[in-house]
Amino acid sequence: MSRAKLGKSKIFKISRFLLILVLIIGWIFSGWPQIWQNPAFPPEIQEAFAAVAYDAGSESHTGTTGSTSQASFTWNHTPVGTPKGALVFVFTNANAADVTSVTYGGTTMTQVSGGQAIDTAIEPGRTDTFFLGASVPTGVQAVVVNRVNNADVMYATAITVTAATNTTPVGFVLLQNDGTLAEQLVDDGSPGSNSVRFAGINSGLASVPAAGANSTVVVGIDYGARVVQVVRETTAGQGARSVGFSSATSDDRAAVHLAVAEITTILGNGASEPSNVTIGPGDSATDLDNFTLKTNTGTDTVTGAVVTLGPANAYNNIYQVDITDTSNVAKCTAVTSPSSNTITFSSCSISVTTTETTYKVRITPKTHANMPPVPGASYATTGTVTAITCTNTTSLGDTGSATVTVDNESPANATATSGSAGNAQVTLNWTTSASTDISRSVMLRWTGGSAGTEVPAEGTDYVNGNTIIGGATATVVCVRTGETVSTPVSGVDGAGTGGCSAVALTNGQAYTYKIFQKDSNGNYDVGVLIGTFTPQAASTLTFSISANSIGFGTLNTGSPRFANTTGGSDTEIEAHTLSASTNASGGYIITVDGNTLTYSSFTINAIGCTNTGSSPGSKQFGLRATTAGPGTVAAPYAAAGFAFCTTSFPDDVASGAGDGTTTTYSVRYIANTASLTEAGNYNATLTYVATATF
Repeated sequence: MSRAKLGKSKIFKISRFLLILVLIIGWIFSGWPQIWQNPAFPPEIQEAFAAVAYDAGSESHTGTTGSTSQASFTWNHTPVGTPKGALVFVFTNANAADVTSVTYGGTTMTQVSGGQAIDTAIEPGRTDTFFLGASVPTGVQAVVVNRVNNADVMYATAITVTAATNTTPVGFVLLQNDGTLAEQLVDDGSPGSNSVRFAGINSGLASVPAAGANSTVVVGIDYGARVVQVVRETTAGQGARSVGFSSATSDDRAAVHLAVAEITTILGNGASEPSNVTIGPGDSATDLDNFTLKTNTGTDTVTGAVVTLGPANAYNNIYQVDITDTSNVAKCTAVTSPSSNTITFSSCSISVTTTETTYKVRITPKTHANMPPVPGASYATTGTVTAITCTNTTSLGDTGSATVTVDNESPANATATSGSAGNAQVTLNWTTSASTDISRSVMLRWTGGSAGTEVPAEGTDYVNGNTIIGGATATVVCVRTGETVSTPVSGVDGAGTGGCSAVALTNGQAYTYKIFQKDSNGNYDVGVLIGTFTPQAASTLTFSISANSIGFGTLNTGSPRFANTTGGSDTEIEAHTLSASTNASGGYIITVDGNTLTYSSFTINAIGCTNTGSSPGSKQFGLRATTAGPGTVAAPYAAAGFAFCTTSFPDDVASGAGDGTTTTYSVRYIANTASLTEAGNYNATLTYVATATF
């Protein structure tokens, strides 16, 4: 056989082989098991690849007949992207060495065992199959060519394909996204023995899909030994790639491949994250995470998603989680009142294309009323999208987010508390919280000797005079704003200083105080008891005597003498007055102390501790008092007789209430002497003392 004849024959055979080859590639990658005798074939390909053309190409190499230098076949076609997998079929002229090594995209492919010699009546040769990957998945079989019914037919070793004769069907193979094979007929356009056909499903398809935006894969044969393959993705705008042998030239070897890749919906991290912020209960929705969505080809719709929050228990402070676009338009039905850090969105509608688009995760904190009770907690919250629900295989890469601190943690308590009562007021002292976000102090007051259970409501600002009613009633009496960290402060309840109430307190009434600290996010502490205090008026006591010196004159045994300021009297007369008043709560007491009438070593006896009438001719010295005011004369000095109780000196003479009213007491003195009383000048010194009691 001449060299020219050999070249022409080989080109025709290669054309037929390539056409049949592409059909089988589509068949293999379709994952349609009913065609095969083993329904599981090919399970790994079905599992690993979506049946979508990712990249296609063909080329031929010429070489010296019989040369062994062509045993290594380098695939010169530049792959588009990184395919998930690829099959390359190499057709070898009978006069060339078998191909044992194929390099694709710089990677050495793995040969699939089972390649067979081409047994034809024209030119014997081989078809060898190679797979892109370190190992060949179970089920991938070599493709061989044999002469069946006078036609060269390519098929996998697991099946037999019978060629049809005298048919002129329209030839195409259609690979669909869902992995099914919707192919069928291949023909060189000329009836007779050169016509070949693959038996299988959808044999009734009568036309090639239009080469429009949504065509898929069309494989045909151009009579004259030119293989033409047009590849279109299923999504509009993806473009076409034409591959094949461009002319009927002499080749020692030729190869064709079809690479496939998963259609993937890609979840990305976004170019940047929102700013880190701190928010408080009741604040508005806040951006937590930016993420992106796109497909590597075609379109998809995300119908669900999972957002995972951190740290543990962060959900306790969150009322609602949203997924929105960058204009804050909701793309999923919001999840409210989450019960864990795993937030599952079951109703989303996000259209995804090959254009990367940014979306957001937003969180809304609970209100104060719905937050955990004092002391609460603060969570430096993070959150990323960790899963999406869609049609395509997913690639998850949302790896980071902002940190949004949701602050419901109570500030530290006030310290160094003390207080003191005054006249209708109480002075209160404390040192503000050491928490850096302290903003306000609020003092509650209860009437009585103990504090109730009432506390300020979280998030509420008060003014003096507000009441909080619970088991008892607490009154807000001091409000200080603009507090600074760990600062000693004071205020006077009843005087209106230091942010406290100016309403005067009731003297003698006990009041109990508790101080609360509030931070900038409206959180209160548990409160610190300052104490119980009873205001009192300023103590006053007035006391006076109308005369400091009085006398009896000359005593005689026949009648009593009564002292006065003019030398005495034989009739009872007022000697002097005592006047007293106080505002002390216990009033006052007037006492007398001193000695009876004495001359040298001689005395006139004191009457004693019992009120006794006058007894002329005996030694007697005593006094009595009267009053028309509110005060009271003490026994034994209140009756008509007289007394002088030296045994209990100082002895109570009178007392009065602490109402500030002045009482005047009239004091009278009596003296009697016996016939044998020694003559002399008798004197007595008496001291009256008024004492206020509380």
